[in-house]
Amino acid sequence: MPEGSCSVARGDLTVKARDDSIVMGGEEKKVNTRDGMMYNFKKFSSRNTKTDDRISIGAKSYSIGLPTPFVVDNGLRATKYAVLYFDPEKLAIGIQFTDDVGSDRFSLVHSKQGYGANIVCRSFFKVNHIEPGDYKKKYSWKKYFQDGVGDLFVIELEKISTNQADTSTEDAIANNTGKNEMGEKQ
Repeated sequence: MPEGSCSVARGDLTVKARDDSIVMGGEEKKVNTRDGMMYNFKKFSSRNTKTDDRISIGAKSYSIGLPTPFVVDNGLRATKYAVLYFDPEKLAIGIQFTDDVGSDRFSLVHSKQGYGANIVCRSFFKVNHIEPGDYKKKYSWKKYFQDGVGDLFVIELEKISTNQADTSTEDAIANNTGKNEMGEKQ
């Protein structure tokens, strides 16, 4: 055994120590460095993954974009439809997810690459006189329970300035799905 090291075994626990670290149960932890600091590093392995769970409005695609973390964290990977609600006074959109078929539902178009999803909802924007280009951005959402409706994911729209870019990643994804509001191929 190298100088400055020791090893102790007790039951199913083995502890091996050197001058600057300790190994317990196969995991090495730094316990002392030259400046006396202690660290517990964990390997970063989430390179190129999206971490933003904000819902977006796509200007040209007339869609509502749902990023991967939102879809995964809320268990929507296999969900088929969304029912949309609108509060014109507060400029708020409520989204309820369901697998039940109905004429008031919009298809949830999932990315073929396993990323997020989109709700292509041109008629919703048109009927409610919402110009998506005026509200194109990412929105933080909140959960809200409404009697007679149930749980809704709510975003409150904010008009953007006219000097922001016209296109977005969500627009590109929605335009490449090749499906209309009902999820049918065009």
